[in-house]
Amino acid sequence: MKTLAQRFNISDVGLRKACQRAHIPLPPAGYWAKVAAGKRVTQPSLPARPPGMRDTVAPGAGRYDSYSYRQWSDTVLLGPLPARPTFTPDLDAVRAACLKQIDKVAIQHDLTRAHHAIAKLLATDEQRRIAQLGRGYVSSWDAPRFTSLFEQRRLRVLSALMIALARAGASVRLTGKNARSIYVTVHDTAFCLRLDDEAGVSKEANEYEPPKTAAGSALFLAIPSNHGGASSIQWGDDKIGKLETKLRDAVAEILVHAEASYRSTCEHRHQWRIERRADRLKEIHLARLKAEQTERDRIERLKQERVTRLLDEAAAFQKAETIRAYVASARDRVSAHASDEVATWAQWALDVAASIDPVGNGTFLLGFARDS
Repeated sequence: MKTLAQRFNISDVGLRKACQRAHIPLPPAGYWAKVAAGKRVTQPSLPARPPGMRDTVAPGAGRYDSYSYRQWSDTVLLGPLPARPTFTPDLDAVRAACLKQIDKVAIQHDLTRAHHAIAKLLATDEQRRIAQLGRGYVSSWDAPRFTSLFEQRRLRVLSALMIALARAGASVRLTGKNARSIYVTVHDTAFCLRLDDEAGVSKEANEYEPPKTAAGSALFLAIPSNHGGASSIQWGDDKIGKLETKLRDAVAEILVHAEASYRSTCEHRHQWRIERRADRLKEIHLARLKAEQTERDRIERLKQERVTRLLDEAAAFQKAETIRAYVASARDRVSAHASDEVATWAQWALDVAASIDPVGNGTFLLGFARDS
């Protein structure tokens, strides 16, 4: 374990925990010693992947690293496209296996042995009650929130649900003063649940105002749709029976929903990769076309600059020749006994001609060589 853990830059304890979370069987004590001694060993077989668990394990990675595929490099994104994900068994078989795994979900008559999260809610509620008695007046905002018959029943159902899900390998987290925000995690898949009256399960949880549900209201458990709208799956009080009699089916369906969500995520990721790969190839193609056009524009600009420079050099050469001819004509017309001022002027004029003459100073070749 220590040798393998070094590959993932984690401790052997961290690797062991990662294997346990993924239901990967660990070799028994003395396994590797027997392998080193050449003795025959039996390799433990992998169990079936539980609902909602990823089929790959990344030791040291976080739960939400599954979203990192949106930051894939071009090397990964443009590499060979994997086959479309397939899953076995089908969801009906998963449902049957879940139902076989789940015993009857027992509903307690009171909350004396409630789930520890429910016990914490009740303790907070008791603190509210005591604080309100000390103030000597009643405030609905700070009043206990779970004393009504409906809320007591709701907490009993919620406690039984949380205990049953924990036995099935899932966990439930409650937030908010009213415990209406219910988040369930089934291995690597998380989503929310709603447990409330018929109106409450069809909308976002209200954790601010104290609950005002009538005592005789029907109780419903729902899995909201992915878009947060109407519930996609729902159980509740009806002519067939109370919600309490349907919790075993509900727990199984929650596990199945986790598996269905995981499969949907895998399919979405695969489709995203196909579409993003096509988009990236298009981006690369357009970038290449743009680069090629930019290069053509650069070459054309250099050609125009060379022609412009050639014309400028020809004009400068003509000016230099004009100056020289002018100096020669001036000398011819001035007598040999002219003053030294003419000679000085002539030398200055010829120096100017030499400075602007691209042929005389060789600058016409320098520009041509630089462009080449």
